[in-house]
Amino acid sequence: MKGIELLPFLTEKQKELLKTSDMQYKRYARIFISIVGFDNNTVTVKVAQKENDVQKYLSAKELRDRVKGVFDGILPEGMKLHVGAVPYTQDNMPDVTVEWVKEQQAKFGLTDSDLAKSVNIDNANLARIFNQRGLTKIHKALFYYFFRAYGLQGAMS
Repeated sequence: MKGIELLPFLTEKQKELLKTSDMQYKRYARIFISIVGFDNNTVTVKVAQKENDVQKYLSAKELRDRVKGVFDGILPEGMKLHVGAVPYTQDNMPDVTVEWVKEQQAKFGLTDSDLAKSVNIDNANLARIFNQRGLTKIHKALFYYFFRAYGLQGAMS
């Protein structure tokens, strides 16, 4: 468990219990638990869920409850546990493909050279992305937000 060294009062057995729980949550639900602080008798923990194969996601409350369960019986009496939860949120970005980018270019009347200049990619790299390598998640986000902003800019003119 990330940050476990911040809790000097834990026994080796307690550390092993926390590490085992952490490993199981990571493996089966892609839930990541990190201890981010300890002061004034309060342990601060962050929990976040990432995309997983079974697409079963917990709410912020459910994530907090799981973490409280992990620490139940481990923290000394009177110690507070503060849990910040970051539930998984599905990306609302459309399926950005090379074809989608080409449609957007046609819609806004942009050539490959115009697009390359606008996103600060040289023409050869843009051609390589379109023809050989394909779009990575970063490319998809770049083009999606570029065209979204470009469309808003035109609407404001």
